[in-house]
Amino acid sequence: MTKDKNDDPNLYDIEIDGLKIRWNRKPENWVDPDLSYDGSTEKIVVNRASYFDVNGKKTASEKDLAEYVRHIYYVLLTRGILGTHFFVCDGALRAHLRQHFA
Repeated sequence: MTKDKNDDPNLYDIEIDGLKIRWNRKPENWVDPDLSYDGSTEKIVVNRASYFDVNGKKTASEKDLAEYVRHIYYVLLTRGILGTHFFVCDGALRAHLRQHFA
């Protein structure tokens, strides 16, 4: 039986402050920098080109897609029983959110 290269225990796809973690075995199109922060408008914006759920964006207007993505993150961030850890890819959004989370 041939071992899948994605089963290598030394592989990781997240590194934060030297901590290397394996989150997903799929090697492409799973990290979506789909949210960013526009400092000039002071709004969180959805980057349609970086959102890869084809069914989610196929027929959605910009407003509907933004609401859909915000709802996805709301659900994900409120499921943690003992807390939730998340990493924000966009630096401006990370700085904005840091003001609201201790």
